[in-house]
Amino acid sequence: MITSRQNQHIKLLEGLHKKKERDRLRLFLVEGKEELKRIPPNLIHEIYCRPGVTDNGIEIEETLFSTLVYRSTSDVLIVCKTFTIEPARLEKETFLVVVENVEKPGNLGALLRTCDAAGVGGVIATDQQTDLFNPNVVRAALGTLFTVPIVCMKTEEARRFIRDHRFRPIITSPSALRTHYEADYTGKIAVVVGGEHAGLSPPWMQNRDELVSIPMQGTVNSLNVSVSLGIILYEAFRKRHSL
Repeated sequence: MITSRQNQHIKLLEGLHKKKERDRLRLFLVEGKEELKRIPPNLIHEIYCRPGVTDNGIEIEETLFSTLVYRSTSDVLIVCKTFTIEPARLEKETFLVVVENVEKPGNLGALLRTCDAAGVGGVIATDQQTDLFNPNVVRAALGTLFTVPIVCMKTEEARRFIRDHRFRPIITSPSALRTHYEADYTGKIAVVVGGEHAGLSPPWMQNRDELVSIPMQGTVNSLNVSVSLGIILYEAFRKRHSL
């Protein structure tokens, strides 16, 4: 059992809270037993745990372990290898999501969780400012970072990919005249949403026939990006499965 903060394992775990160390070592942290179930074995570098939790992990003294995790309920801490998914992985999918310039790590993690629940085949993150392996992304995703393929591209690369592989874009915009209820969700589609502040960049807005809005009756004119995406994805899910 590890009891000292000077132990090299502890120094590794503390270092991985920093992006610089994650990039240098190509490792990142995941918390939780449920999350552990979703991690491919080949991506697991090491498993740590509270005393008596699992036979497969290196035990860390209770108080010391508590200083290493964000959630007080986390009993397991996994060091994983970072990974990259190639665009070719998404070519044969029929239901994609494109997110542009999402800034808040928690929102990106929540997006992945929603995509997993709605049966999305993959996510394209364009002009991404958030580190995919940021602890807040990983924590909010609840393990779906490993179940939903996510590919990072520039915006123009994403637009070209969608066009070349015959995905029909459904682009969210508060100014759209057509609501998301009226959109055609059949065939190969890519739902496109923008970041928290700037929304979508001008190239996405060129064809107004592809734009949809979410009806709102209150005083605000926008929703949290993960909430907006959830509303549209479940309308797509309902229509694609004839519910």
